[in-house]
Amino acid sequence: MSDFDGRQLHLTQPFRFGPALAEDANRWLSIVESPLRLQGTRLSTPPSAP
Repeated sequence: MSDFDGRQLHLTQPFRFGPALAEDANRWLSIVESPLRLQGTRLSTPPSAP
C-alpha cells in the first residue's frame, strides 16, 4: 500500500468506542505530539435478549 498514489485519510470518529475512550486516546496522542484527535460515538444500548 505504500506505493499507492492517493490521498491519505484518517478515521477520526470510529463507531466502536465512545467518548470516554476517545478522551483517553487523545491524551496519548497529545503526549506523542500527534495532530490527530479522535471523537467517540455515543453508543446506544443494545436491545435486551428475550
